[in-house]
Amino acid sequence: VLLAVADLFFRLPSDSDSRLRMLMVALVLGGAFSLTLIRSAGWGNSLMLALQLAAKNPGSPRASVDLGEQYMLRAGADPTSEFYAMAEAEFERGSMVPNASPMPEQGLIVLAASAGVPAKSEWWDRVVFKLETRAIGPQELSMITGLLEMRENGLPIDDGRFADAYLVLSNRVQMPPSQYYVFGDHALRHLKDEALALDLFKRAVE
Repeated sequence: VLLAVADLFFRLPSDSDSRLRMLMVALVLGGAFSLTLIRSAGWGNSLMLALQLAAKNPGSPRASVDLGEQYMLRAGADPTSEFYAMAEAEFERGSMVPNASPMPEQGLIVLAASAGVPAKSEWWDRVVFKLETRAIGPQELSMITGLLEMRENGLPIDDGRFADAYLVLSNRVQMPPSQYYVFGDHALRHLKDEALALDLFKRAVE
């Protein structure tokens, strides 16, 4: 747009009124300044940016997760907060987007755990189903490792259902030895399942 306007400016006869030239320059600069203000207002506010990106890309699971996380931050640990309901609704919407990763379900589980609310069984069921049927990529790996890190930092999640999820991952892809080890450590400390822990530790050695 600016190139087109600049071309019109250069096509003005050389003897044109200088005030007209100044007006055109002012209009171009004013337009650019206004667009910059609008963009900076959006990018300068994390919630506003997430809303804009989700509205622009309703079929993007990543945009939906980002928006849900912004709502979750504002809800704090209060399940009665309006933002809590908005976060849950957005994560649910994102989880149903075609080809969505398990990241929205992770958001739902973390949202509930942070507020002391039991996670719905169907959320874990969807996590396991997606891990069983989707190609395993960075999002699937980061979802599991992220939950494990939060669990070790004290987030109260269902350890049994979490083990169901990381065992699917362990059986589908070959991981670094350290990953089998931390899963085994979880099984030993949180599930008290020595047999499962030993199996995972053996995989790490192998």
